[in-house]
Amino acid sequence: MPTEPFHRLFFAVRPAAGVRRAIAGWRDSLGQTKGLVADDQLHLTAWLFDDRQDFPADAAARAQGAIADVPLASFRLVLDRLVGGAGSVVLVPSAVPPGLLALQGALDRALRAGGLQPRCTWDFRPHVTLLHGRHAVERDIPPIDWPVEELLLLDSIVGERRHETVARWPLG
Repeated sequence: MPTEPFHRLFFAVRPAAGVRRAIAGWRDSLGQTKGLVADDQLHLTAWLFDDRQDFPADAAARAQGAIADVPLASFRLVLDRLVGGAGSVVLVPSAVPPGLLALQGALDRALRAGGLQPRCTWDFRPHVTLLHGRHAVERDIPPIDWPVEELLLLDSIVGERRHETVARWPLG
């Protein structure tokens, strides 16, 4: 793994302001002060590239070209479980919506057809990380209904705790 800071390129969906406030409310209810994910970094990862020391401009350009003609449909996501353990606390859906599976599958097929590979240790497990660190919790929560209407290609500058938007696509 590269030394910090480094670049972690990924496709994600990010909640709109109202949904973000609801998600942040659950994060804040945990009573932790360390390891919190900032409001503007709350997201669900749909596809993750290998980490790179320098910004992966080649991979970003190839990814944008690979998905240029992929039909991307909007969908609704319901987060209704709070789960935590040794590494993080996350919100998850008890049922993964077909629209999310279709989006992730279309991304995966298009990117692989374009010669790109996801990080070898990454598996698609839909979740929104609230905090990094140990916190044992597992419970149902009142559903957070999230209309997902945009796909983003983001560059996480790890070590600087910031995300830069590389590209965005409306989901129709």
